[in-house]
Amino acid sequence: MKHQNILKESWHILYSYRLLWILGFILALTTCSWQGTSGLGERYDNGQRLVIETERGTLTVPGFEANVDLTPAEGFQITLPYEEGQSLIITRGDTWSVDSPWRLEHDWQEITRWLSNGPPPDLADLITGSIVIIAGVIVTIFLLAAVARYTADAALIRAVNERAKTGHKASFGRMLRMGFSRAAWRFFVIDLVIRLPLLLLFLVLLLLSLTPLSLWATGDAEAGLFGMTTAGFLIIGVMVLAIMINAALSVLIAFFRRACALEELGVLASISRGFSLLRHNLNDMFLMAIFAFAATVAWVILFIPAMLLLIPILLGCVVAAVLAGLAIFVPLAGAASLVMNQGLALVLAGSIAIAVFIPVIAAPILFLSGLLRVYISSLWTLSYRELRGMENAVPEPEAKVALANA
Repeated sequence: MKHQNILKESWHILYSYRLLWILGFILALTTCSWQGTSGLGERYDNGQRLVIETERGTLTVPGFEANVDLTPAEGFQITLPYEEGQSLIITRGDTWSVDSPWRLEHDWQEITRWLSNGPPPDLADLITGSIVIIAGVIVTIFLLAAVARYTADAALIRAVNERAKTGHKASFGRMLRMGFSRAAWRFFVIDLVIRLPLLLLFLVLLLLSLTPLSLWATGDAEAGLFGMTTAGFLIIGVMVLAIMINAALSVLIAFFRRACALEELGVLASISRGFSLLRHNLNDMFLMAIFAFAATVAWVILFIPAMLLLIPILLGCVVAAVLAGLAIFVPLAGAASLVMNQGLALVLAGSIAIAVFIPVIAAPILFLSGLLRVYISSLWTLSYRELRGMENAVPEPEAKVALANA
């Protein structure tokens, strides 16, 4: 397999085929890549920790900002920072007691008094209606994003394949026709067939990881803290395993989708075909996966200086996002208030305005991320094409026999 040629051709396609940038932007807008989980360990480096002090020593666990002292005669104490120079101290003896700053105690008393009287009926209706509206907006956005994502992915794969096959660049209208196809729907089903069982599996693993917390039920403070610490490490382990599997799965799904889009196979046939082609070319694909990872790392390294150069554009996007949000919010809130409660109208208009505001303000980041997606997608499409060519090539001994017989 000519890896160097594929890398160069993918770069040439990215540079010269600018209509693909639109598809990359759509993919960046509507997907969450596994590369984004690279900051998993960031919060363990910012000074947050759980310090458990006992007569036998001190145990430090990352991820929590609290001090737990098991030595006091009355039981144990948990100290939480509240404000600068102040702490919230929770003591567990026969019962729980709280020694807190006056402001926190005063606020808690006010909240308790408000809850005991019950919220006004209008407020309860507003909260319920707001939850329904926000959930509806989220579901609608999710469905629209799914349609856009799978359509753009199918169009990108087929456009790159056509460019490599014929040398011609498709118009954007033709790209849309390539995307609105059975392949896009099959992409969704492939994801459902592959990812849903894994999602259920990891949910079960997460639930099992929480079982050590049941040690709190024993009433033994040390056992409870040991269970909490164990559960924390188990959860982190499950998350790391999920990241690793998702990274490997992204390569498999890339082949499944190309088998579906380029060979027009059904869901199960695409999975079988893609897995077979990948299984017989593991060395080549492992090396190509390293190149794809290297391209991602290079993109991350170049991202910060690129953002510094784009500061004027970022500021313009902030202004444009505010204007776009207001242009959506003001008329929509006015129109919606004619048919519903004014508070609910504001919630509806605000939810949709935020859905517009975020992509506009993040446009430069999404654009750069889209370029990376176009390049990585081109790598896998060209790799798939070459592996198919190698598979269909006539072996040299058979070719000589054929020439002799001719």
